[in-house]
Amino acid sequence: MLQRLAALSRDTLRRTDLLARWGGEEFLLLMAGAEPLQGLDRLQQAVRENTQPLPFRFSAGWTEAAPMDGPDALLERADAALYRAKAAGRDRCERG
Repeated sequence: MLQRLAALSRDTLRRTDLLARWGGEEFLLLMAGAEPLQGLDRLQQAVRENTQPLPFRFSAGWTEAAPMDGPDALLERADAALYRAKAAGRDRCERG
């Protein structure tokens, strides 16, 4: 599943986007100068359409940087949003 997600990310996201594994089942996606929800929606659709015979889904928490944000503040907001997405039924994106 990790290899399939990596391949779908390569095919779906922009060349400038960076996807990295962040813990066991979590990933971090950096998207500079983009509308994050559009990229996540494209990736979720690609996963839904191209993960047979072992289908999988993902939830995402996302946020945008504010002028005074550091990495810890961004990760905290995105992580809280991820937990909200999982609690709300999974296979969804929530903004933090």
